Amino acid sequence: MPFPPAFTNAWDVTFPPDTQLANLLGQDLRNFRTDVMQRMALMSGTLANRPTPEIVNATWGGAGYGLLYFSTDTRQIFQWNGGAWVDITASFSFGVPVVKIDLLAQQADIIATNLTTPIANGYYRVSSYVVLTQAATVSSTVPPITVSWTDADLNAAESSQINSANNTNTFSSVSAPSLQPRTFYARAGGTIVFFTAGYASNGATPMQFSVHLRLEGPF
Repeated sequence: MPFPPAFTNAWDVTFPPDTQLANLLGQDLRNFRTDVMQRMALMSGTLANRPTPEIVNATWGGAGYGLLYFSTDTRQIFQWNGGAWVDITASFSFGVPVVKIDLLAQQADIIATNLTTPIANGYYRVSSYVVLTQAATVSSTVPPITVSWTDADLNAAESSQINSANNTNTFSSVSAPSLQPRTFYARAGGTIVFFTAGYASNGATPMQFSVHLRLEGPF
């Protein structure tokens, strides 16, 4: 069976008729297995592969009930209401998705890195833990982390520094987390990224630092 499967048999609750010859029962059973296999195979998949249930001689849904489709690429759940797919993801509680970033032995600024691209306007929270893991020979600065996003209401780029720079040049010294966690409301389609700016290291031995960042949402 190819994927995505195509509905080769129309779902018709009036067929076969009561007057059908008994020797066609085997064919009917084989067709029925094909019908069920094809429709069960399309209960989940990508958003673009959502099927359109037949409406001839069949009722698949109505107000508040219907078939469910699980969109694996957008993390959405849809319910067929008899004429369209309705997004009912918010009716379920799966916990808050978390994007995890763990970078070790960094000895330069981190370029802008994509965390996620919201598929709908949503509320997010970001926090980080930054630690100096190798002191420079003379002096150093562990750079602060900045997160940027597109504001959902203004449709404008916004950014926020979520931790302070660390100039102590002391092994196992943690950057001050006084500015975090940061919460914001991001616009669909606008990427949420993070980066650092301000890394400095003086002396033969370069300063190294680790970053552990978590982005939670949407809520």
